[in-house]
Amino acid sequence: MNPPEPAARPASISSPARRIAVAVMLSGLVFVVLWIMMFSMVTSLLIGSGCCVVIVAASSLNGSFATVTPRDNP
Repeated sequence: MNPPEPAARPASISSPARRIAVAVMLSGLVFVVLWIMMFSMVTSLLIGSGCCVVIVAASSLNGSFATVTPRDNP
Protein backbone atom coordinates (compact mmCIF):
# COMPACT_ATOMS: atom_id res chain seq x y z
CA MET A 1 0.00 0.00 0.00
CA ASN A 2 1.41 3.36 -1.02
CA PRO A 3 1.69 6.15 1.53
CA PRO A 4 -0.60 9.12 0.86
CA GLU A 5 0.89 11.81 -1.29
CA PRO A 6 1.60 15.10 0.44
CA ALA A 7 -1.03 17.72 -0.19
CA ALA A 8 -0.11 20.25 -2.81
CA ARG A 9 0.89 23.57 -1.38
CA PRO A 10 -1.89 26.09 -2.00
CA ALA A 11 -1.17 29.09 -4.15
CA SER A 12 -0.17 32.21 -2.30
CA ILE A 13 -3.28 34.15 -1.43
CA SER A 14 -1.41 37.22 -0.30
CA SER A 15 -0.10 38.65 -3.52
CA PRO A 16 1.59 42.06 -3.40
CA ALA A 17 -1.45 43.69 -5.00
CA ARG A 18 -3.74 42.24 -2.35
CA ARG A 19 -1.39 43.34 0.44
CA ILE A 20 -1.28 46.88 -0.91
CA ALA A 21 -5.06 46.99 -1.36
CA VAL A 22 -5.67 45.91 2.23
CA ALA A 23 -3.07 48.37 3.51
CA VAL A 24 -4.69 51.23 1.56
CA MET A 25 -8.12 50.33 2.94
CA LEU A 26 -6.83 50.20 6.52
CA SER A 27 -4.92 53.47 6.17
CA GLY A 28 -8.04 55.08 4.67
CA LEU A 29 -9.98 53.93 7.72
CA VAL A 30 -7.32 55.39 10.03
CA PHE A 31 -7.46 58.65 8.05
CA VAL A 32 -11.26 58.90 8.34
CA VAL A 33 -11.25 58.12 12.07
CA LEU A 34 -8.55 60.68 12.79
CA TRP A 35 -10.22 63.33 10.65
CA ILE A 36 -13.56 62.77 12.41
CA MET A 37 -11.72 63.12 15.73
CA MET A 38 -10.86 66.67 14.66
CA PHE A 39 -7.24 66.20 13.63
CA SER A 40 -6.23 68.34 10.68
CA MET A 41 -6.46 66.75 7.25
CA VAL A 42 -2.69 66.90 6.71
CA THR A 43 -1.94 65.23 10.04
CA SER A 44 -4.50 62.52 9.34
CA LEU A 45 -3.05 61.89 5.86
CA LEU A 46 0.49 61.63 7.23
CA ILE A 47 -0.50 59.16 9.95
CA GLY A 48 -2.66 57.13 7.55
CA SER A 49 0.07 56.90 4.92
CA GLY A 50 2.59 55.95 7.61
CA CYS A 51 0.29 53.08 8.63
CA CYS A 52 0.08 51.97 5.00
CA VAL A 53 3.86 51.94 4.62
CA VAL A 54 4.35 49.99 7.85
CA ILE A 55 1.75 47.37 6.89
CA VAL A 56 3.21 46.81 3.41
CA ALA A 57 6.80 46.70 4.70
CA ALA A 58 5.93 44.25 7.48
CA SER A 59 4.05 41.91 5.16
CA SER A 60 6.90 42.00 2.62
CA LEU A 61 9.47 41.18 5.30
CA ASN A 62 7.27 38.40 6.60
CA GLY A 63 7.08 36.93 3.09
CA SER A 64 10.86 37.18 2.74
CA PHE A 65 11.48 35.37 6.02
CA ALA A 66 8.96 32.69 5.10
CA THR A 67 10.84 31.89 1.89
CA VAL A 68 14.25 31.84 3.59
CA THR A 69 13.47 29.79 6.68
CA PRO A 70 12.92 26.09 6.08
CA ARG A 71 9.71 24.44 7.23
CA ASP A 72 9.87 21.22 9.17
CA ASN A 73 7.60 18.64 7.62
CA PRO A 74 6.40 16.05 10.12
